[in-house]
Amino acid sequence: DAVPNGAANNDSDEKYYNKSLQELSVMANDAFKKENFGEAIKFYKLALFKADSAKNNDNLSKIWQNLAIAYYSSENYNDALSAIEKSLLIKKSPESIEVKAAIFEDTKELDKAIALFEESIKSNDFPAERKTAWKKEISRITSIKTKKK
Repeated sequence: DAVPNGAANNDSDEKYYNKSLQELSVMANDAFKKENFGEAIKFYKLALFKADSAKNNDNLSKIWQNLAIAYYSSENYNDALSAIEKSLLIKKSPESIEVKAAIFEDTKELDKAIALFEESIKSNDFPAERKTAWKKEISRITSIKTKKK
């Protein structure tokens, strides 16, 4: 197995390559909870590599989503957006849509956040209660836009 690009910071990281996908995910989540986003990102990248090697699409989408949240939490919005788009290509989950909208909102791309929610509301893929929450988000973001004028 080749080492995933950017996953290894130094030789001591090699000890993590034989960890299972589950172990790497737990380590990433633990690092994230401690707000150690750099470590979380490293472990999520290793978990992505494992999931991709195993062709485990269910986990792959969730790991991309978690990686996006770790990047977002460290205010690395470009990498966060890239990761969340990869998650959405695999599976359009409501959580991933909400992460992408939050990235747009924090990068002051309010129109893109609104458009994403509007597009998602039209889809038949999501439950009515989620769509109701997204309508409230559109109203909230629209009021932010209005206040800025």
